[in-house]
Amino acid sequence: MSKIKNNLAPYPEVEQFIEMLASEIGASPNTISAYLSDISHFVDYLDKNSLHLLPPSKTVMMEYISSLQDLGLSDRTKARRLSALRSLYAFFVREKKIESNPTKLIDRPKQGRRLPKFLTESETEALINAAYSSNHPDCARRVVFIELLYATGMRISELIQIKLSDIQWLDECLLITGKGNKQRIVPFNQSTKSALIHYIQNSQPSSKSGWLFPSSNPTSHLTRQRFFQIIKELAVDAGLDPLKVSPHVIRHAFATHLLNHGANLLNVQKLLGHSDIATTEIYTHIMTDKLKETVFNHHPLSTRGAHRTH
Repeated sequence: MSKIKNNLAPYPEVEQFIEMLASEIGASPNTISAYLSDISHFVDYLDKNSLHLLPPSKTVMMEYISSLQDLGLSDRTKARRLSALRSLYAFFVREKKIESNPTKLIDRPKQGRRLPKFLTESETEALINAAYSSNHPDCARRVVFIELLYATGMRISELIQIKLSDIQWLDECLLITGKGNKQRIVPFNQSTKSALIHYIQNSQPSSKSGWLFPSSNPTSHLTRQRFFQIIKELAVDAGLDPLKVSPHVIRHAFATHLLNHGANLLNVQKLLGHSDIATTEIYTHIMTDKLKETVFNHHPLSTRGAHRTH
């Protein structure tokens, strides 16, 4: 990170952009770090080629994107870097530093849509059962952790920041603060409610800190790293491959299982906190595969078609 900051030190305009992301949009530290990394890479390219950030040049932009191709970077990485530059130069237009965005007419690199990895319903149930049957001293916390992830589909970054005051007991809902500090209300089921009550009554997370999952330092919450460690341990206990189990995989399971049981796509979008329905639509590809499997395996003509002749 220090190298990145040194790279960007001669560019106060970039610092103003980063300040805008933090203050106006409420971008998370991880998002800001990603922007800094991508913009630093571009600035490094400019410096090495004796080029300038301002005024902009579409030709320079196209040559830069071409250089990414030469580096053998994935389409996803190239698209992300172009997106960062689009946002940066859009900010410069807004601040009247330039008249037009040089990245506007540059095509975004095409990306193959990767289907999300998820657990089957039986695998998810095995993971939950492993938490309930655990002899670990923090068994109650592990149960709440896995119950909440699967009951709400929230991100791990959202889970660790849940406060006791975010639990709406009467409505059986959680107030979740997501990306860009956007908030959404997500309901939880009776099983999760019982697990929460048992955990709070027996583990008594400090009301002074306010966190549902406080760390050993009562003023801060448990870290992402600790939660990842816990879920890997539960995966082993459940007889699952720990390399294939993560909080995000459980989030994918939440969405996929809801859709498989007839949930409305728009409702799932709201529950996941997706700003764009296209992000949620990728789960329909999994549903299509499942429907095909159902037809191929259970339709009475599926085994006869290959042997029929005219």
